[in-house]
Amino acid sequence: MKRFFAIAVLVVMGLAFNAEAKPGKSGDINLSGTWAFGMSDGKVSSTGIIIYQKGNQLFADLKVIASPPAVGFFIDKNMVFLDFNKLGKFYGRVINDSYIEWTNNSFWARVSPLPEKEAAKAYDLNMDEAKKSGSLREKPISAAEAKKDYSPALFDNVKINRTADVALSGDDKTKTIYDKAYDAATVKQNQKGGNLAKGKYIYICEWEVNAGGKKSYEIGYQIVDVDSEMTQADIESSRIDENLNRVRPGRLEMRREMIKCPGGDCKKELKSSEERYKIRGESYSTRGY
Repeated sequence: MKRFFAIAVLVVMGLAFNAEAKPGKSGDINLSGTWAFGMSDGKVSSTGIIIYQKGNQLFADLKVIASPPAVGFFIDKNMVFLDFNKLGKFYGRVINDSYIEWTNNSFWARVSPLPEKEAAKAYDLNMDEAKKSGSLREKPISAAEAKKDYSPALFDNVKINRTADVALSGDDKTKTIYDKAYDAATVKQNQKGGNLAKGKYIYICEWEVNAGGKKSYEIGYQIVDVDSEMTQADIESSRIDENLNRVRPGRLEMRREMIKCPGGDCKKELKSSEERYKIRGESYSTRGY
């Protein structure tokens, strides 16, 4: 029973949002797809949670563990709030589009994406069914309430083992679940249009740094001019500074993303990242490469 509850709590963190709340913006992140989940040891407990996203609203189908659905919403681009009624409420930090760590010391990793239009239709159908069945909270929690209750300290005890090797869908064990999720996100981004459109991009990374008992955050970025046909994977392997490597001792990666600069203004996205930490009252530093 204890194990089932742990799985249910992790799973219900599946995400969905009621129409009355006003969530933050998810940017171009779409979490729709099939997800694997597990606890702090980094091992996968099960696979089969399905997330449907419509705009900034999300819904988690938890039939795989015989549990009611979960509802929640984006607080900002890299933070999600989830309410699964009687089982509790949790916050999740979204890392690289396809990996989420939750305040109950558990994680989700995407196994495969779902087309956005298909997911949006499924979201509506599942929400209607959930409302009729009475499985959702009678009075939905608002975005304002969720933001008010958030504190960086909620993640102080979140320590997921990202080094555990796992196998998904019968593949080999040469990569960790975190690396698999990162690769899945990269493939998903490249599938959106194959080669990146020519123009100016910002490659931005964020890390959590723990030193001397104090927690802070580091934002690293590099501006890249794409002037020929290349995928994001091509650019990462040939154009990005090696100091923006995925593995950084003493640092926990929170985000890694390549974004086309609107109107050629790459500092806008950088300022947006800095603003998130300012609003949360968290210490951070910024470094260009």
